[in-house]
Amino acid sequence: MGCPSRWEVTVNMAMYMRCLGRLRCGACGFRFRVFSDGKRCSTSKVVRKPEVLPESKRQGTCQRKTFVQEQADRLEQANNSILIKCPQKVNQHQLLKSLERHGNIAHYHFFEPFKTMLLLQFERRDGVLSVQQSCNMPRPGKRFLLPNRSRFLLMSKHNDEFPDKRSAENERPHNLLQMLKDHSNVDGQLEGLVQHMQLTEEDIRLRFLVCSLLQDLCTAILPSVQIQPFGSSVNLFGRVGCDLDMFLDLGNLNIERKRTRVQRDSSLEFQVKMFRCERVATQTILSVVGNLLQHISPSFDSIQKVLNARCPVLRFCHSPSNLNCDLTASNRIALCMSETLNAFAQVDARVRPLVFAIRCWARAQNLTSTVSGAWITNFSLTLLVLFFLQQCSPSVIPTISHLRKLADRIDHRVIDSVNCTIVSDLSKITPSNNKQSLEDLLHGFFDFYGSFPFQKKSINIRTGQVQRRSDDSPMEIINPFEENLNVSKNVNKRQLLHFVELSQNASLKLEKQHQLSSNQSWGLMTLLQHGPTQQARATDGAASIHPTPKVERFTDLFHSLWSTKQGNPEAKQQTGNSSPPESKQKGQSE
Repeated sequence: MGCPSRWEVTVNMAMYMRCLGRLRCGACGFRFRVFSDGKRCSTSKVVRKPEVLPESKRQGTCQRKTFVQEQADRLEQANNSILIKCPQKVNQHQLLKSLERHGNIAHYHFFEPFKTMLLLQFERRDGVLSVQQSCNMPRPGKRFLLPNRSRFLLMSKHNDEFPDKRSAENERPHNLLQMLKDHSNVDGQLEGLVQHMQLTEEDIRLRFLVCSLLQDLCTAILPSVQIQPFGSSVNLFGRVGCDLDMFLDLGNLNIERKRTRVQRDSSLEFQVKMFRCERVATQTILSVVGNLLQHISPSFDSIQKVLNARCPVLRFCHSPSNLNCDLTASNRIALCMSETLNAFAQVDARVRPLVFAIRCWARAQNLTSTVSGAWITNFSLTLLVLFFLQQCSPSVIPTISHLRKLADRIDHRVIDSVNCTIVSDLSKITPSNNKQSLEDLLHGFFDFYGSFPFQKKSINIRTGQVQRRSDDSPMEIINPFEENLNVSKNVNKRQLLHFVELSQNASLKLEKQHQLSSNQSWGLMTLLQHGPTQQARATDGAASIHPTPKVERFTDLFHSLWSTKQGNPEAKQQTGNSSPPESKQKGQSE
């Protein structure tokens, strides 16, 4: 039914203040105003009755977005967004009202790490440009300033300030272990774990905004370049506080140059700089971008150039959000791997809870580390979970080869002679007939790898089959796209044996949980108890990491990011001084 020209409703005044008196009709999207008495709201003109679509057409319009479409929408949101650093006490209502003069606000969110931060999205790009045109340059005093028109803005401290009411959801952090205890079964614990640790909507928006801000800077020297996130930020397995992996896509430059020669009838060409190979070009570009971040942009600091690694990387921190970032160049295979993991996460609802649980267990047992070394990575753990789910009878998820068979012609993708084709329309994938519970699958994972013949067999999620070893490393997990690469080549024999031993112990704990009394830890809680692994880790020549006594999730985004980074000062210092392992592969991300 259409919207009437007038409503008689009771409106919560706190909600009225947050929405600036303007709300949106859920039926047709038309904006209407709530009057200050909180009891009336009306539209400024008559609204047409929306067209009622048939059921068949309605279902067709609600199709799931593809990974590429989701990425494009997120990047568009980021391009229409700004980030504002405000004083600790700010009149949020007055600030939003002043910003609304520049354009309609589509989304906003306040964060509070140290000072209040506002992430705001306009409906159109014009709103961003209008805000930038209204901004002033700060007074340099005795110092000389470099003019910068970034979308990261500062609010002058001389504005009227008074304490603003805080949302109840940000008052206190939630303890994860207490949440696990409140559930009645293991399945509920695993599903609750995902809800507490997954990236929030605001976190995802912030990560894409950082990519957009970095792209604004890079396009000054490379006009056609694109900055895209990959890894945990987009594959649906990221947790609050994880690093932001990005790649600087130079492929569009080469494609545009080839099209220019074909489509334009001209004897003129641009004069460009030539390099003897792609690696040298990548190292040079990352070095130049690092200099821009260090000397021009005020938003990025702690710049580290790790250019001699197998995959050259630029490391830095986005200080307003406290996000640790890694930037590589032309790493499009990694984005394809992220799309594949994203597809597996959506194929079956049990995939994400199981991956989150295994990663959390590995971190509690010190199997993974923020320090480069012989530890197993989150990416390798994820592939282990996916391979196990392919081995179940019947299988929970399909193989990559099957996803490739379902792909349309438009999905065909070959990058650097590597076939990265998978189906983009996930509705083509037949749901699994496997009805096992999450508890059974968790127990089965530990049983499977507690007795897996790693010394003779390798793991390949592309075929979903166990196959003979092709190298002499203790553990072999074949890269799903580049089959000549082993993503677990860094894992040594000691760490592999430790993983097998801990898997066997976890299986025994789950078997005996029915014997525990009601006041004892059970289910996933028993797996998160820390084991005496620090001595073994220190023996390998790497510094030991002090385990965190509890796994916590903070509702406030910036509080979460800062707590994750500051909860272990020793580990943070070691991470900042370490280089990525030489064995890190282009398609690998955590």
